[in-house]
Amino acid sequence: MAGDSETSRLKLAAAEYSTPYPHAAFSEPFFAELSFLKASQVSLPLIAQKGSISHWVYDSEVPCTAAATIILPNEIVPNIYDLQPMISSMEDAFIQGKRSVLLKLNVGEHYVERLYHFSKIRLFVAINNHSPSIDAAKRLVEALKSSSLSSMLMDRFMQERICRQIQGFSATCALWNLFCLLDKEWVYDDVLNCLSELLYFR
Repeated sequence: MAGDSETSRLKLAAAEYSTPYPHAAFSEPFFAELSFLKASQVSLPLIAQKGSISHWVYDSEVPCTAAATIILPNEIVPNIYDLQPMISSMEDAFIQGKRSVLLKLNVGEHYVERLYHFSKIRLFVAINNHSPSIDAAKRLVEALKSSSLSSMLMDRFMQERICRQIQGFSATCALWNLFCLLDKEWVYDDVLNCLSELLYFR
């Protein structure tokens, strides 16, 4: 029982250590609160191609620099496929005393070696995971700007969170998912009507 309790404590500590600060740019709370207006203005870092990480290893150092803990301007983000082995083993690495990841990333025609706090690895993952929804939200905003949607409804729509769930239909989905209907013109007017109805009766 004591062993199980200690393991649970270490797992909780690992989760806390690797979780970015809520106010950090590109954290999960950052994306959860993103409105269509803000999504249309946000500039995501460039995501590297799969296989851009040539080598990585865990380290016991606790890095505190900005480069090791937050997303910097013009930073290249490793691809989610290269990050998956780290994410799946990070908890065990923490329990074994590791606190950071030293990796070598191929950037253009040269390699850069960086030491990252576990929490920054989580930021990298969040950017990869939410990149499709940001791109979709931007497409939806551009399409609606040229539509017949009234300026009042458009303004209200722009304040909605892109991850807000549409309810009252046979299935629920996040608002940003509506972008997939943009190429189906016969459905497009119905989508606009649903959005208008949704916003009108809030």
